Amino acid sequence: AKRLDAAILKEEKKAALSSKKAGSRKRKAGQDLDAAEQVAT
Repeated sequence: AKRLDAAILKEEKKAALSSKKAGSRKRKAGQDLDAAEQVAT
């Protein structure tokens, strides 16, 4: 059971990391969009 817990923890950590990366990528895309809108106006 301990080994299973460790494996689950590892997967959760990996998932959290990738979602964090996706989140910052989304934020960056949003900032680029804001910048483009400011240039347009």
